[in-house]
Amino acid sequence: MSHAERLLKIAKEVFVETSLLSTLHIAYFFVFFAVGCLVFRFAYKTHWSNLAGKVLPAGIYRNPQLLLDVKMVLLNRFISSFIVIYLGFSLFEFFQPIRSQSVGFFESIFSRPAALTSENIMINLLWSFSSAFARDFNRAYVHYLFHNIPFFWQFHKVHHSAQTLTPFSIFRQHPVDWYLTNVSQAVLHSVLFAAFYFFFGEHFNFYLFAGVSALGVFIKVLWPFKHSHIWISYGPLSYIFSSPAMHQIHHSLDPTHKNKNFANTFSVIDWMFGTLYVPSQEEHFPIGALEHDRDHQIDSLRGLFFSPFGSLIKAASAGHYPEPDQITHETINKWHCRCGPNCEVLKQRFEKASAHPGTKPDIIGSLQNQPDHQDTEAHPIVS
Repeated sequence: MSHAERLLKIAKEVFVETSLLSTLHIAYFFVFFAVGCLVFRFAYKTHWSNLAGKVLPAGIYRNPQLLLDVKMVLLNRFISSFIVIYLGFSLFEFFQPIRSQSVGFFESIFSRPAALTSENIMINLLWSFSSAFARDFNRAYVHYLFHNIPFFWQFHKVHHSAQTLTPFSIFRQHPVDWYLTNVSQAVLHSVLFAAFYFFFGEHFNFYLFAGVSALGVFIKVLWPFKHSHIWISYGPLSYIFSSPAMHQIHHSLDPTHKNKNFANTFSVIDWMFGTLYVPSQEEHFPIGALEHDRDHQIDSLRGLFFSPFGSLIKAASAGHYPEPDQITHETINKWHCRCGPNCEVLKQRFEKASAHPGTKPDIIGSLQNQPDHQDTEAHPIVS
């Protein structure tokens, strides 16, 4: 077996385990329901008989937005399968040359150390952590670019167009957004893998649980809550790990939250980027794409897929792209119908701020004591 063939064989043995994580999504939904019940029962003192309705409220889970998310899942699966099966394009195979070239690069700089003869617990832990951190660092950086480069925002706004958050919202992602993110991730991961292969030889891998990365399983247990109406904070640990509440804030239309919390797992990455926002208490805010990005075109599967291309053509004709996340009075006026009295307070604050452009609207403190207009029982509200 040649050097390149051996490298590919080891890479497949290592990375195939992470791809199996997708098979655990069904199990995660059961965890979502169970943990959600515990949150409402003990944090919000909800009666046992009302738990199911609180975790899966009809206003969210009978909303057409949920069906749109499911359709987007099926569309992306179809496109991925078509590309791999009919076009013969696999990101894993495509980036094999990068792994080989990276090993060659390390060989040109360093003397190759003696390879390990068996797996080492510390090396496996180092690989598991490094892999997870590199993946999250890449996603956070690319995510930031998608929000701040108008061309890329046209595709990423599909994800932010959801006006309600459910665990399915994570799959509302335009195929262009998905592939650009995963291509960049594959490049970084390939270089990282080559470095471990060069310094430690063939004997390193993830620690496995039920056939998949144990660290990956642990990290993703609470991921369904990141796209949900249930507020879960990690307290002081939020400065190290990104909590579900912090990602919900990322979906907020409140300007205080703009360009915050891009990391999925390690919030220390947002600290490095200067984009960290850790809430001191539960906050209330509207979510979704802004009104100049929300029209009838992105309320259907066809619209979600084609509207980014239409926006790019329109922008090219006009000679400029609309800036991402631009607040308008039309936006503020329409918030009220989406989340009641809380948004009326937002409207008043923005109107005051517009009269004094140099001032920053004091929003968060004003919303903390606003009662829920549907129900007097305390419970988390995102939108």
